[in-house]
Formats: sequence, structure tokens, C-alpha cells
Amino acid sequence: MARKRKSGRVRQQTVVEQPNYWVGAALAALAVALYLNTLGHRLVFDDLTLITQNPLVQRLDWLGIVFRSGYRPVRTLTYALNYAIGGDNPFGYHLFNVVLHSVNVVLLFKLLWRLTHSNRAAGLGALLFAVHPAQTAAVAYVSGRKDLLAALFMLLAMLLYLSFRQGGQRRWLKAGMAGGCFLLAVLSKEVAIVFPALLLLVDAFQSQQAAESRQSVVGAAWRALRASPAMYGAFVVLASLALFYALFVAKASRMIGYWGGSFETDLGTSFKLFFHYVRLAVFPYPLLADYTGRVFPVSQGLLEPATLAAAVFMVAFLALAIWLFSRYPLVSVGMLWFAAAVAPVLQFIPFHELAADHFLYVPLLGVAIAAAGGLTHLVSRPVWRLVGVGSAIVAVICAGMVVDRNRDWRDRRTLWEATLRMAPGSYRANANLGQEYFDQGRFAEGLRLTRRAIELSPERALPYDNLGGMYYLVAQQQRRAGRLAQAVQLLQEARGYLNQALERDARNPFTYSNLANTYKEMALIDDDRGSVDEAKAARSKAESLYRKALSLPDPRFDVHRIWFNLGLLFVDARDYDRAVPQLRRYVLSFPGEPKGNYWYGHALYKEGRYAAALPSFYRALRSISGSDESDLRRQTISEMAVCFEQTNRLDRAVQAYQELNRLSPSAENYYQLGRLLAREGKLGDAKAALGESLKTDPWGNWGKKSREELNRLESPPGMRIIDAKAQP
Repeated sequence: MARKRKSGRVRQQTVVEQPNYWVGAALAALAVALYLNTLGHRLVFDDLTLITQNPLVQRLDWLGIVFRSGYRPVRTLTYALNYAIGGDNPFGYHLFNVVLHSVNVVLLFKLLWRLTHSNRAAGLGALLFAVHPAQTAAVAYVSGRKDLLAALFMLLAMLLYLSFRQGGQRRWLKAGMAGGCFLLAVLSKEVAIVFPALLLLVDAFQSQQAAESRQSVVGAAWRALRASPAMYGAFVVLASLALFYALFVAKASRMIGYWGGSFETDLGTSFKLFFHYVRLAVFPYPLLADYTGRVFPVSQGLLEPATLAAAVFMVAFLALAIWLFSRYPLVSVGMLWFAAAVAPVLQFIPFHELAADHFLYVPLLGVAIAAAGGLTHLVSRPVWRLVGVGSAIVAVICAGMVVDRNRDWRDRRTLWEATLRMAPGSYRANANLGQEYFDQGRFAEGLRLTRRAIELSPERALPYDNLGGMYYLVAQQQRRAGRLAQAVQLLQEARGYLNQALERDARNPFTYSNLANTYKEMALIDDDRGSVDEAKAARSKAESLYRKALSLPDPRFDVHRIWFNLGLLFVDARDYDRAVPQLRRYVLSFPGEPKGNYWYGHALYKEGRYAAALPSFYRALRSISGSDESDLRRQTISEMAVCFEQTNRLDRAVQAYQELNRLSPSAENYYQLGRLLAREGKLGDAKAALGESLKTDPWGNWGKKSREELNRLESPPGMRIIDAKAQP
């Protein structure tokens, strides 16, 4: 026999408030304001692979995205739309994320109001979600969009389902739309398969509210199931198909084996991860971009004290949530929502990413629900004002943490520096920051951090590959400085690291390309030494490695850059006929890349195809920017001047040399300018230019040529007015 409700239990307010949409608008504005400082951020981490190196995104290939982009096509479609509008400019991608988060906050407010009928409780619950610092990993990080999209479609599906349950017109249309939103959520991120369980929790809450007696969560859930068996059946079928697709078709996880090496250690790690995520939900510090290496302590077994404590905590958490259902049902629903939403990332089914802060985005919806549920019991009590003040203080602190944490996501250097400060044992922080420092010229720090990454995760190929590339670049500098013996030694070390990388990953085309670079560099050293046969053999080895790299299947668009390396290999050998087709392929893939256009034009120029070379030189000039490429600009204009002269466009050749003298005056450029002006019949200007050449280099080769040209212009044949042999 059902027990009657105790008289002290707080009932739902009899006067139902109407939703205050000004509260929702204010929350949306706050969500946007908190992330305004991300709009100037760059793309970092996986953003580069998923966007700038993804040909499906750059071509807006709808069918390819749907059928060949992996297991999150909805996210990839949004990237393609971003790219179609603004290219790879990060602003649009970050703005899209910020808008998505603000929309999710408004949808959450609407859902909480539907569950509590209290604007204050719903507003504070949505506020907690909006300002929670852990959200930065999903909002400030463009690749975190998958979590934003999954939450968006899950919230829409939930609201549509609740509207369906209310009845009225077009209720089955709403049911179909709810199913469609659920499908879009799963195609945004596979963890949305938990949606039927979350829906059942909310349905159980409504069943409890409608009942005249207290029910257990199981009883309320069973009652909800019986009310909509067809809908739940459809959702479960969709979830099952999505799980099968993610695990066996798209193979979303690249994990082989268990964390810790056994099922026991993997299960123990799941308990520890649950405690970790609950702790971050309550106390979001420290926040990390990476947990690989020596950051998160993988379980050593079920009898490990920390693992036992975590297992006890999980059981206690679930028991408390179930016990609370009959007394504070919405608090219970929020707690169980959190547990269900976090379950797919707890490594019960092992996958390649041990932990990530952005995994909390959907579970934090449950925290907001629990908070709103607790607040409904305080709204009409005197303590409410104190709760409101406390909530405001917490919100201000959290907002400050969000704005501060956003700065860490500004670019690759700031992200990995922040991660290394918080987690010195992070494999990715050491590896990525090492590469970043090396690229900035901080060679010693770059090498040290990369070696540290190898210590932290010796089974990974990337740091060996990076280290090999670093030694190659230092060897290149030594060769250019004339220190050939040191360069040879560094190249040998580079090959050692690259071969170790291939032992760990024999399918990476970039490693083969880096190894080919070392042989290409060795050929240049042999050229300097006059060792013709050795140089030819080194280039042959480099060519075979480049072609091996290009033969490997790899979805990353940057693989096309290997055509550039192969083309330059032939340029070094002065084999321009073979260089041209390789560089043409590169330019077709990267039409706006200045170096590619210059070297393609250079190869045509060396072949004597002057008219054909000019369009590439024009494209190179249009895309050159910044002082770092001033040498490239000068070299491009210099070769364009020759092309103009050879195609009888003397006026353009004159303009080219005038521009060269503006950028970098030299005796050679003044001589060439004077010679061309003389051919045009502009003798006064020609003499002035030749005089500048003579003044710049009076006793060098170009001074001698200028002196001879002036003699020719100013004297009758056989008469000299300037003594070329005069000495100062």
C-alpha cells in the first residue's frame, strides 16, 4: 500500500509563474560576454587537423563529409560552413562556438523552467551552467564544438519530447522532430547515445510529480516507460545503431588494450575518473588541456587504496541519488543525469583519450538540474536571500576564472605553457611546447622538452619524429654556415630518431618525408664537397622516400606539402623538367602559398619559359606579407624583371628594377635599371641609374660594368672619358 506524503514535504508552488524570457536573454548575453576574449584566438591542437588540414572542409564536400568524414559529420559540416564563409580565419569558428554556448544556456533555462516553474531556480541553475569554468574547454577550443552541438540537439530533443507528452496539435510531428534532433546529437558526438536514459530520468520526475504518493526512481521510470513505449523503443533503436556505428564502422576509438594493461586496472581507472569529474564539477581547478603522460594516475588494481576509495565514492554517490528521488526528485534526477552523461567517457569501453575537461559539458547540464531542484525548495523560505547573495558571489568568482582560463587557449604556446605549469608530466604539453619553442628559435628548450616527452611516453612516435626534424633543421643551419662535418653528424642523429619513429608508426607519411629531407640535405653537402656520385645517390634515396610518403593513405591535407619537398629536390639537382610537375601539384593544392608559387615560377624561369613563369610570380607577390619574407619578395621581383625583359616588356622590367632599388638598393639593380633605360632611349635617367651603381660599388664588378656602360653612352666609339683602372 502506497504511503501518503508527509505534511512537511514542500509541494510544487500552486501559483505557476510564466517564463521570464528577459532572464533567458540576460543569461545569453552573459554567456557571450564571458567568451568575448576568445574571438581573437587562433586555432590550436586538433583544430588544425580537423579544419586546416581537412580537404572535405575546404571543398565543402557535403557527401564526403556525411559518408567519409568519420563519426562526427554534423560537427564537420559546421566547419565546412565556417570555411565557406571566412576561410581559415579563426574569428568565425570561435564566434560560432560562443553563440552555440549562449543558445544552450537559453535552452537549459527553458528546460529548467519546464521542470521547476520557477524563474529564479531556473535562472540560477542556467547561470551555474553558463559560468562554470570547466566549460572553457568546450567553448574556447574550436574542436570542443562537438560537445556544444551534442548538448544543443539533446536539449532540443528533450523540449520537443516534453511538448509531445503534453499532447495537443501536431504532437507526433514533435515526436518525429525529437527523434531527428537525437540523431543529429549522436552525429555530433557519439556520447549522446545516453539520451534515452536522460529522457527516462526527466519522465520519471514528471511521473513522480503527478503521483499522489512517493515513488522510487525505478517505479517512476517504469510508469514513464509504459506511457510512451513506442517513443522509447525508437530512441533505444537509434542509440543502439549509433553505438554499433561508432564502435565497429567508424571505429571512433583508436585504443588497443586496456588502461593500465588489464581489465582490472581499466575498471579501477573508471572509478577514479568518476571521482575526478565530480571533483571538477564542484571545484573546477586545475583545468588541463591534456591528461596523457604522468598526469592522471591510472589505477594499479582494484585493491589499490585510491581505487577502493573511488569505487566506494561512486557507489555512495549513486545510492544517495536514488535515495533522494522520493524526497527531492529533481536533485536526484540531476545527479543521475550527471552519472549517466559521464558514463561513456569513464573508460568502461576503453578509448584513446584518457580524460578531458570538455567531457563535462553535457554532464554539467545535470549539475544545473540538481542545483535548480535544490533551489526550488528554498525559493519561499527566508534563507532564499542569503542563497541568492551566495550564488551571486560564486558566479562572479567563476566568471573571473572563465575569462582568465580563456587566455590560456589563445594560441598553441599559451595553451601548452599553461598545461605544463599545471601538469609538468603532460606528454602533449612537453611535445607540443618543445616544437613551438624550437620553431621560435629557442632550440635548447625545444630539444629538452621533446626529449622529456619521449621519457613520459616512449611508445609514441611523434616526439621521435619531432626530434628528428629538429636535428635536421640544425644540420641545415650548420651546412649553410660551412660547418659540413657538424652537419653530417647532426643528420645521422636525425635519421636515428626518425627511424625510431617509424618503428612505432610505419604509416606516417610525414616521418618518411622528414627522413627524405635528411638525404636531400646530405646531397647538398656532397655538392659542396664536390662528391658528385654521392650527391646523386643521396638524391635518389630522398626521392624514393618522398614517393613512399606520397603513396601512403592519409586524410590530412598537409600531405600535399610533400610535393613541394620533392620539387625542391629536383631544383637542387637543376633538373627543372622534373621539378615543374611536382611544384605544379603543390601550387594546385596551396594556391595562396607564396613559396610554392615562387619556386614553381623559378623552375619555369630556369627552363626559359618566361611568359609561363610570370603568373606564378604574380601570385607569389600577392600572397607575400610581413618582413620575414622580404628576401622572397626581392628574389621574386628580380626574376620577374628578367622575364619581362625576355618577353620584350621593357617598361615592366624597368618598373621591377625601380621597385627592387626601393626595397634594397644595390649596384647590380642600378646597373640593370640603367641598361634597360638606355635601351628605351631614356639616356638621362639611364646615366643617373648607372651613376648610382658606380657610387654604390665603384671598384667592384657592377661598378666596372656601369663604368663601361657610361663610356658607351657618353663617348663616341673608341674614346674613353673614365679610366676604368683608376684607383682611389
